[in-house]
Amino acid sequence: MGIGKFELYYRKHLLKFGNEEIQLSQKENKLLALFASQQNEILERDHLLKEIWEDEGVFVGRSLDMFVSKLRKKLIQDPNIQLKNVRGRGYVLQVK
Repeated sequence: MGIGKFELYYRKHLLKFGNEEIQLSQKENKLLALFASQQNEILERDHLLKEIWEDEGVFVGRSLDMFVSKLRKKLIQDPNIQLKNVRGRGYVLQVK
């Protein structure tokens, strides 16, 4: 699945940028796949929490923020990609 200049290999938990391979944790992988499937669309915070953490029974809002921060650092090589906070709503993966 393409995300700007990156390629996401969901089953391998792998993000590729040219020849560079970036390993993703299970939650990073799932979260990035959700963003990638709805690029340039706002994903509601509650929806993301439910999709990623529902099976664990406890929703931790700070965990979502932490994983978004980790993804931002991994996507920084492509200046056409921004993972933005939409205050009071959720996040949007903007790809130019």
